[in-house]
Amino acid sequence: MIWILPMVVLVVQLMRWLNSRPVMASCEPPQLDARQTRSVTFLVAAWNAAEDVEPFVKAFRALNLPSAQLVLAAGGEDGTYERAVSLSDAQVTVILQRAGEGKQRALANAFPYARGTIIYLTDIDCRPTRDVVNPMLLHLDTAPQEVAAGMVRPLESQVTNRFVLAQWAVYQASRMAESSSVTGIDGRNAAVRRDILVATRALEVPAPSGTDYTLAKELLRRGFVIRRVCSEMPTEFPPTFGTYVKKQARWLRNVWLLGGRYRALREVRQVALTVTFPLAVVALMLVGVWLHQALALALALVLWSLGNRTIYLKKAGVAPYLWANAMLLGGDWSASLLMLIQIWRGSLAWS
Repeated sequence: MIWILPMVVLVVQLMRWLNSRPVMASCEPPQLDARQTRSVTFLVAAWNAAEDVEPFVKAFRALNLPSAQLVLAAGGEDGTYERAVSLSDAQVTVILQRAGEGKQRALANAFPYARGTIIYLTDIDCRPTRDVVNPMLLHLDTAPQEVAAGMVRPLESQVTNRFVLAQWAVYQASRMAESSSVTGIDGRNAAVRRDILVATRALEVPAPSGTDYTLAKELLRRGFVIRRVCSEMPTEFPPTFGTYVKKQARWLRNVWLLGGRYRALREVRQVALTVTFPLAVVALMLVGVWLHQALALALALVLWSLGNRTIYLKKAGVAPYLWANAMLLGGDWSASLLMLIQIWRGSLAWS
């Protein structure tokens, strides 16, 4: 009798998967070209990222935007700054990022060097292309007082990594469920007019952790609209379990600590649910030693979680790899535990 509940959950999830439709395929950006005369500055922080500097600069130059500029805040112990300086020219400005500055302060220090009327935020492990950048710039043509929030997709070299595809499917599910007006930005693909950043001084707000979250909330607080744009920046997803756990824990921690400051109570509640869920499952498993119904409920919750991720994969057009889903579920639960440990220890630095 104790297996009835898990079997019911499994059957329900299977029916949902069979009836779901692939609605999360890559969006189709507009085909029109952005104005060639527009000036845009790409603002990028690079810390211990020597291997990514040259590929990023190469991708930037391939954009072939005459008025584009790259300001790179580079530093670390692996020669990132030296590599960046060797590639600097009239279009590529390099400043030194010092230890302990973190992403937010590095971007704030780089901002005064920006000449463009539009500031494009992305990361050093991204690979911008015209198809990605063009929709963002076009949106700011028609809505200059809005913030353009793009999305991301895995690098071409990662499309065979099943763990990465599982991450991307969940990412797609969360983004595509949002309306066109959103409450956050992904710092790997976002654009805003320079005069807005000057007027709001949003980059100057202290953010030892949660740079993107803080910037988005500061802009929203001042009445600006953040609009989802059909643009998917190729970027490196965490390729290993450990890297994913650290990144996910940092995201959960940022929302939990900063959400209250900006009264983003719905987001805080979502994080609380995410963190509480694995703790509840473990508690039910422990109780299940004496009460078999609790063990059945715990198993049903695990099956429900795995089923949801399988549905996300199907909707994203990705084959439902059970092992990758299990890794992702374990990663999310491990990240929840790591977040609690970090908060307890007061480990709040960006890196």
